[in-house]
Amino acid sequence: MKLFAKRAKSVFVIGALIGAMSSTAAYADLKLNGSGASFPAPLYNKWFKDYSKQTDGVRIDYQSKGSGAGIQDFINETVDFAASDAAMSDSELEQVKKGTILLPMTAGGSTPILRTLQRSLIMGKRSVYVEEKKVQY
Repeated sequence: MKLFAKRAKSVFVIGALIGAMSSTAAYADLKLNGSGASFPAPLYNKWFKDYSKQTDGVRIDYQSKGSGAGIQDFINETVDFAASDAAMSDSELEQVKKGTILLPMTAGGSTPILRTLQRSLIMGKRSVYVEEKKVQY
């Protein structure tokens, strides 16, 4: 029940924020600060820059300093939002006094990079990713 109450408060807070943002008068000095994951930072910075250009009086700043630092900033209430490569744990969620809503925003992948002199590995043949190969340097 406690978690439901926190989430209900979060929905209310987000609703109030959206309502405030839709009011022309509220655009006077709206500044949002966020921090967290570095992987999505270039995308977020583009979104925030484009949004700020189109919306008078709204500024959104994001500091790319790592998922853990972003979560801690959010828990400590030093930022309005945070980004993380992984969802917050239950214990982290419980530390947020005003409640939290987790929204998936981006997805990414990783590519294995192998140090080798073999051309087949450098060219990235499909078999490289599914077969174990021992390489001597």
